[in-house]
Amino acid sequence: MAKKYKRLSDGYTGLLGSVTSRATAQVMRLACIYALIDLSAVRIEHLQAALTLWQYCEDSAKYIFGIDTGDKLADEIFNALQGNAKGMTKTEITNYFNRNRTAQEIENALDLLLHSNKIVKIVEKTLGRPREIFHLTDCEKNKISVESSPKDGNENFIRLFRNEETKFVEEDLLKINYPSVESENILELP
Repeated sequence: MAKKYKRLSDGYTGLLGSVTSRATAQVMRLACIYALIDLSAVRIEHLQAALTLWQYCEDSAKYIFGIDTGDKLADEIFNALQGNAKGMTKTEITNYFNRNRTAQEIENALDLLLHSNKIVKIVEKTLGRPREIFHLTDCEKNKISVESSPKDGNENFIRLFRNEETKFVEEDLLKINYPSVESENILELP
């Protein structure tokens, strides 16, 4: 549980970080609601159910707002690295932009990506100056694909979060009759 708390409190950068910044407080509120429904104190299963629901909310926010940093150059570098399994050196990144970006702009964008744990820097020794190669972090390589996004329906929601830790929640989720989101179900304000 402590690892999950750290992940919740670390959060994200950019617009996604703004939307999901109060994750720990929201998970606790959800756990309290589950405990109230059971007429009991907050137990581990309430926290696990709250974490599962929060993961769905977070994935929905990722789908809606993307995982952009909010810095256009950093996002472009990140996208370039996604298409390059070998990683890229600073020279290759500069050449990617046809040498139209200053070294300082690229350095600032790389620092933002490094500090937000989106990329890692590997330093290789050479006969001369060491070579710095930038790669996506393992967690960025393993992100949930857009194909399994929340818009695909409840079945994907349940499949997406089925693992040993949250397996018990699946039975409860199957019992819930989710309303379909159609135009007649949307409240229109005057």
